[in-house]
Amino acid sequence: MSKATAARLIRSLGYATYPDAKRQIRADQHGGSPRAGLEDPDRAPSGKVSLSSTVQMDLDNIRTTAESLSEATLSEVSQAIVGAPDCCRRSSRRRVPQER
Repeated sequence: MSKATAARLIRSLGYATYPDAKRQIRADQHGGSPRAGLEDPDRAPSGKVSLSSTVQMDLDNIRTTAESLSEATLSEVSQAIVGAPDCCRRSSRRRVPQER
C-alpha cells in the first residue's frame, strides 16, 4: 500500500494524521484482546482464557452494540460497508473473490 493510499484511509477513518490513528490504536489495543473483559487481565484463571468465555464476551458485546444502535444507524452503516470502494474490501496483495 502506498503512503498516499494509507493517508487517505487514515483520513477516511476520521483521523487527521497517522500518528493520531496510531495513538488511538495503542489506547484501544487491549480492547480486542480476549483478556479485555477480565477485571485483572494479568491474572486470568489458570493463566488462560477459555474459548467459551471469549465467545460469550463477543456475543455480549455484539448484543450490547446491536441494542444501542437505531435501525437508521444500522442501515446507514450497512450501506456504507456494501458501498465501500473495492480497495477497502480486499487485500492489496492478492485479489479476494467478491460474491455477486
